[in-house]
Amino acid sequence: MIAILSALEEELRGFIKKSKIIRTEIWNGHEIRIVKFAGRDVVITDTGVGKVQAALVSGHVIGVYQPEALFYTGIAGALKDNLSIGDVVIARDCVQWDFDAVALGFGPGEVPAGSTWKASVKHSDKNIRFIESDKKLLKASEGWKWEDRKANQKVIYGRILTGDRFLTSRGRNEIAILIKELEGDAVEMEGAGAGMAAFVNNIPFFLARVISDTTDGRHPKKFKKFLGESSGKMCSLVEHILGNNSV
Repeated sequence: MIAILSALEEELRGFIKKSKIIRTEIWNGHEIRIVKFAGRDVVITDTGVGKVQAALVSGHVIGVYQPEALFYTGIAGALKDNLSIGDVVIARDCVQWDFDAVALGFGPGEVPAGSTWKASVKHSDKNIRFIESDKKLLKASEGWKWEDRKANQKVIYGRILTGDRFLTSRGRNEIAILIKELEGDAVEMEGAGAGMAAFVNNIPFFLARVISDTTDGRHPKKFKKFLGESSGKMCSLVEHILGNNSV
């Protein structure tokens, strides 16, 4: 079994549409669907918005359903001027941009090792800063193309920054700092939370996002329609990865 998570129900519509639902369970208000997707057993659910929600629901899904891999998809804001609405950023890694223990001698986004993951022998003495997507899943994603009439939309591999605060074009100075210090390509509010849950539990992790907002403040005029289109893109990407027998 694998897990496919997003912050919002609307970001999962593409997956649900192409799945055969086996059963549905409710956990703390989250509708958890056990389905057949791309010939695989899959658990699909929304997590809600923010790092804490993403980590809580991801941890529950990992503990109960023991997936072989965890995919987190959805939308994100661009940090680079060369990214346009509809472009896809596949995360080589992600980081909590707003985690700040610099005064204690750690780097921006670096989480000190400690009780958070002492139960995980593999990582018990390791600080974590950049949470990597699984190399096998990244390799399997290569060659994916979104068949779309908008031929200018592109796919890049980069770094996604996660924080519990929504950034806008008005914070361009802060955005510039994030780009310089953390070399981020896109910013969102859940990925590194889910990634931390996967990291602690030694679960292969994959994060990808569709750009919904640009650095100059542009965003889709029909946002609900855009969410549906973005969900279709992410569905296509995950299908491509699973089709390469990567999990």
